[in-house]
Amino acid sequence: MDYKNLLHMLFVPLFLAACASDQMKQSEIEEMFVTDIKSNGIKLFNYSVTMIRPDGSHRVSGRGKSEGEAGVSGGGPAGWYGRESGMKEKMHEKLNTRLTETGYCRDGYIVLGSSIGGGRSFIRGECKEGATEDDRKKFANSQ
Repeated sequence: MDYKNLLHMLFVPLFLAACASDQMKQSEIEEMFVTDIKSNGIKLFNYSVTMIRPDGSHRVSGRGKSEGEAGVSGGGPAGWYGRESGMKEKMHEKLNTRLTETGYCRDGYIVLGSSIGGGRSFIRGECKEGATEDDRKKFANSQ
């Protein structure tokens, strides 16, 4: 057997494996926006994003960081901080888009708590304005 045939026998299976891996399903994103209007007119919300694997399981890889939590962990300081910072930015962008689409917080919001990373991320907040009668109708609290 010559080397050319041997290379083909090794290369073809590797090439086919690489092609097959490109066709695997990507993780899907489950997004949830929940509103809560209190009797005194305070408007709260929870916005969460969860990565779901193609097999239906939730992707959790380590511990997320809460907003304001000190310290850096995992994969070297620069690598983790960069990923966390980018995820935080994207979460806030997605939340701002959702708030604009729904008109829930017209005058902005205050972040009460958040956790970014580990496949599950959330932002809990309070709108700067109080609820109007239209808000109470449009965003009725579910029982």
